[in-house]
Amino acid sequence: MQSALSAHPSTLEGQHRPSWLDEHRELKRQAGALHESVSGATVRSAGDRVLLRADLATLLSFARTLRGDAETWRAAFEDRRKEVALLEAEERRERQRLAAAREALLRERDALQSRMDDAAKRIVRDSGGEYRRTFPGFALAETVSVWSVWVSCPRKGLRSSKRWLVTLNGGRDRVTVRRCYV
Repeated sequence: MQSALSAHPSTLEGQHRPSWLDEHRELKRQAGALHESVSGATVRSAGDRVLLRADLATLLSFARTLRGDAETWRAAFEDRRKEVALLEAEERRERQRLAAAREALLRERDALQSRMDDAAKRIVRDSGGEYRRTFPGFALAETVSVWSVWVSCPRKGLRSSKRWLVTLNGGRDRVTVRRCYV
């Protein structure tokens, strides 16, 4: 019976933990009371073996009932602990899956942003001028965005200034360059 109660319910987390603690405390209290009753019976009936046998037979039935309760509690406790372990493992796998998905999304964002920056650099190299990231931005996820790039080339002589918008297509998977006439 003591071995059935040796597991400590504080290892279980969740909404049912207080009831597990209460059941555990009650079973331990009953086991302690039974132990005291056995000690008291041996002291009370020190010379009377018949009375001692009667007291111990009564306490034996209580002990068997308590043992059954403790074993039932232990089995339920183990089942709940296994359930909690499975839930924790599932939550851990879900966190890992989300982290992997976010990493893939960040790699995709970095690749798209790099391709847009490279396209802007080519325009700057061919036409002169400068580029900077600007709106519109495209949200690939709640906290992951790709920003468009403006390229502007200053006016040269009689020619007007030129501007390009390096951005994503409608499917957000390909870089497009649009000439903007100002």
